[in-house]
Amino acid sequence: MAISWDTTVIAVGVAVLAIVVFFELRYMRSRRKDKIETVLLRDEAYNALITTSAVSKALKEKKKDTTDADRLIFEAERAYQRRDYSTCKELTDRAREALRQAKSKELEVFEEIASTPAPQEEEPVVPFQEVKKLPVNYIESKFMIESARIGIETANQRGMDTTAARAYLESAQKYFANTEYTEALKYAYKAKRCTEGQAVERLVTAEKKGTEEELKPQSVEEEKCPQCGASIRSVDNFCGKCGVKIIRIPKCPSCSAEVDPSDNFCRRCGTKLKEP
Repeated sequence: MAISWDTTVIAVGVAVLAIVVFFELRYMRSRRKDKIETVLLRDEAYNALITTSAVSKALKEKKKDTTDADRLIFEAERAYQRRDYSTCKELTDRAREALRQAKSKELEVFEEIASTPAPQEEEPVVPFQEVKKLPVNYIESKFMIESARIGIETANQRGMDTTAARAYLESAQKYFANTEYTEALKYAYKAKRCTEGQAVERLVTAEKKGTEEELKPQSVEEEKCPQCGASIRSVDNFCGKCGVKIIRIPKCPSCSAEVDPSDNFCRRCGTKLKEP
């Protein structure tokens, strides 16, 4: 029985189709499957690498120690560049585990300090000492007496009359010696005001029979301008009203006698005026 041409063509076509299907099922599908798996593995490795890097950065901002994890992430990035996605994914998994076990740097330092026993030191024994309180106005009166003394020396050098100031200072020193510091402060302050040319009550000594010297108040003599008669102070060098220059003749601090500027001693009472 003769086979027709059409039948032969159909048979050959069926055979070729069978062969194609066989190769498709045997080889092509397997390669496609491998390619799909490679793409999926690449995506998984990429996602794992990005996620792990983000977690490491966040923990580092919270003062976590991510040194080991960063090293593994660096190796995973190099594996990804080589297209070794399996190794990349394995390294990222190890990096995640390292991040889970990471400890805070501050916590480690705190634990180290807390675990170190503090040295036992004996507390020093401070001896009890009583604080001695100074009497009222002791420091103030002592300071004011010294200020008045310096003021008197300065006034003597300028040729001013310091009789009242010296009397006040002597009285202040007596009160200070008798531990009457408030009165000493009062008289020392008056002595200082006298050296500044301010009008205050002046004390002069008066002898009494069978008693010590006592102090009596007198008013300070007021100076007048020789040209216009206006009141001037002992520290003024010019008249405040007419402007004339005030020329003062030096006087002895003891007897108020006029002395020459070149004299070292008073010619009336012999008081020492300055160092020769």
